[in-house]
Amino acid sequence: MGRSCVDAFAAVGAKVACVDIDPKVAEATAREVSATGGVALPITADVLDRSSVREAFSSVIDHYGSIDVLVDIVGIGHLKGFLDITTEEWDRMFEINLRHFFIVAREALVYMVPARSGSIVALSSISSIHSSPGNIGYGAAKAALNSLVRSLAVEFATSGIRVNAVAPGVTMTPRMKHLESGPEGEAWLAGVPMGRFGEPSEIASAVLFLSSRLASYVTGQTLPVDGGLTVRYALPAEKASDSWVI
Repeated sequence: MGRSCVDAFAAVGAKVACVDIDPKVAEATAREVSATGGVALPITADVLDRSSVREAFSSVIDHYGSIDVLVDIVGIGHLKGFLDITTEEWDRMFEINLRHFFIVAREALVYMVPARSGSIVALSSISSIHSSPGNIGYGAAKAALNSLVRSLAVEFATSGIRVNAVAPGVTMTPRMKHLESGPEGEAWLAGVPMGRFGEPSEIASAVLFLSSRLASYVTGQTLPVDGGLTVRYALPAEKASDSWVI
């Protein structure tokens, strides 16, 4: 999804900073964008280290002069039953899925507030909107992320800064390729009204929209991009009738 966002922004002429903890990934992404005529800067940073994040933003300012949009795509799940989760594992879920955003957003706002302009978009999850049994730490941390997005949106609205989130549903990223066929994938699709998995490019399109002037009056929102999964009817739609009373 991160790579798709880079491609989407570069395609509309944005100067992109490709930030990753792995320098090889950052460099390869920037090189591929440049090869297609885009402008991209590779940056290596650890989003859990404030000094590293500060240096990353400083590099962007040195090269581009301003930071107009921050797209935050960091997260990790941990499939485990609630009674089996250790305190350390619980803390790690919140560190990676929430604490990093506190660090990154704060450093971005250092530049956006004086400029009185900017858009921040965080990647949340549908697990933040409804239950996430078996992945409970992830869901709880992403729900807290949504809350932080709302609070930042209100606090910095008068500074001309918008803050939103995108909540992807089941998206066909490389780590989800095993769901393309077989009973496990069919079980996932059973809950998606549109009957298919999302594509990373569709997540990127939503991020691009929220980042752009097309969403100039949108702030504090978490936008599900999930094929209707979070709003599906609780009963089989084909069996619904006027005689049913719930």
